[in-house]
Amino acid sequence: MRESRERARRCVDRYIDAWNEPLADRRGQILSQVMTDESRYVDPNRELDGRAGLVGYIGEVLNKAPGRRILRTSEVDVHHLHGRFNWRLVHA
Repeated sequence: MRESRERARRCVDRYIDAWNEPLADRRGQILSQVMTDESRYVDPNRELDGRAGLVGYIGEVLNKAPGRRILRTSEVDVHHLHGRFNWRLVHA
């Protein structure tokens, strides 16, 4: 159980790294470490199919919030193959 929690934390941290990466190519490389091409992304504002869609969406969000970055503010909770965590948008 501890190993799966640690693995989930590493995946979430890499995912957050992608959200903080300004270069689309590099974002895609980071996301390829934690999600498949067929992954689905859902948040209250958007539903996307595929990693490429998320790479583009992150770029849109970064353009709307220049000089800010996402910071994980909680541990990663894993339950039934799903992980959740708290985050905050902060000035870099």
